[in-house]
Amino acid sequence: MLKKIAVCLGTLALLATTVASAAPGQGRGKPPQEAFDACIDKVEGDSVQIETPHGDTLEAICKEMEDGLVGVPADRPERR
Repeated sequence: MLKKIAVCLGTLALLATTVASAAPGQGRGKPPQEAFDACIDKVEGDSVQIETPHGDTLEAICKEMEDGLVGVPADRPERR
């Protein structure tokens, strides 16, 4: 009986951890340095290109965020 209770509690704890980690707005890291570098000497709304570490080039728009002016991919959907 105690084993069943322990298994249920363990399962609930794992489920709660999984749900909490998937909450909107949680777990997002800081934008990559290339996104900040692309907006040096720019103003919000300027178009820039960001070269990724993989050698791809992204079209981006400079936007003011918590960490400063950062290049956000132009095709990225707006957050709600």
